[in-house]
Amino acid sequence: MIDAHLHYLRPEWAEALWSPELRRSSSAWPRLFLRMAPLSDPTVFLRAMDARAIDRAIIYPEISSAPGPQIPGGAAAALTLCRAMNDTTAALVARYPDRLIGLAVTNPLGTSADVAELRRAVVALGLRGVAVGSSYRGDTIDAAAARPFMETVAALDVPVVVHPAAEVVPRPPRDFG
Repeated sequence: MIDAHLHYLRPEWAEALWSPELRRSSSAWPRLFLRMAPLSDPTVFLRAMDARAIDRAIIYPEISSAPGPQIPGGAAAALTLCRAMNDTTAALVARYPDRLIGLAVTNPLGTSADVAELRRAVVALGLRGVAVGSSYRGDTIDAAAARPFMETVAALDVPVVVHPAAEVVPRPPRDFG
């Protein structure tokens, strides 16, 4: 049995992803910190997998606020954070290769450096796909800016997981493309 949606998160990444404004406005922020122990400790989530008879899991960082231009520090901070997250995901997969399948994270609306990070994460680190947020300040992966990202995904022949993303300003439900 494979769990297709296992997250992990380091506390310092949560602080980097969630602006003070988003922390105040989102009901997800307090719940996220209540779940920090199971999200940050691999032994906890591996025991939970065992208790549920789950053999393997597809793992990627918790990205309810995805690394992109909307996080504190903007796009440059997001790229640095994505690199750290991808390195950590690859290390977790290397530590538990029979249990975990890793996905990369990157800003799909970013620059050529973000696309290069996707390529590095898949080719050099061995991650098997990519997870992105459903919205980056209201923009989605169907935006023209995401074309280089989508072309790279197609060339690498890897899946894309689109994860729901928290936004500072609540928006009515819509089709995220």
